[in-house]
Amino acid sequence: MSAEEGRSDAAVPSFCETLRAGAKPTWDAALDHPFFREVGVDTLADDVYVRYLRIEYGFVDSAAAVLGYAIAKAPSFRERRRLALNLHGLVTDQEQFFVDAFDRFAKSPEQRVATPSQASSAGLHELFLRVAATEGYEEILACLLGAEWLYLTWCSRADRTPSQRPAIRDWGGPPRRRGVCGGSRLAAQRTRLSRTGAGRGSKNASRRPF
Repeated sequence: MSAEEGRSDAAVPSFCETLRAGAKPTWDAALDHPFFREVGVDTLADDVYVRYLRIEYGFVDSAAAVLGYAIAKAPSFRERRRLALNLHGLVTDQEQFFVDAFDRFAKSPEQRVATPSQASSAGLHELFLRVAATEGYEEILACLLGAEWLYLTWCSRADRTPSQRPAIRDWGGPPRRRGVCGGSRLAAQRTRLSRTGAGRGSKNASRRPF
């Protein structure tokens, strides 16, 4: 695993690394998903990629709502400002990524919309929104961290053998990685959660978000 994918150099695993280790079967299954494997060898069909984009596009609205909750529950103005900037990037630059991708594939208007929550994605939407509404700030951060850390790992690996198709190459390329889950931002979030979440983790061990 590269440094960008998020491994700490510390000899003792951090709280966040312990959480991830506890979810190793799920984590490994996600990294070994056929979609990711086919992106890595550039054999993914265009229609499959567009279908994935529409599912991911559908999550943008849920992610925006979760960030809104996080902003409201953040313990300081500094944290609120950081999250507000992330939310701004999500609903501007990141939303535009999907618009541009659909343009590249010349999709019809009905194929340029987000796919509603369905069997393949309903659990993720429901978990994030439930945690955001009913849990505390650290629990929300844990959900966001799990998603962004996995996404960064996906994209970092895909970029080792970039696709020859620009729309797919851009999905995992450095500009989007910086926008969605920049390495320094992710590291700061992981450090904060490891510092403040360990005490809460012992109380909520049965409700790990990832």
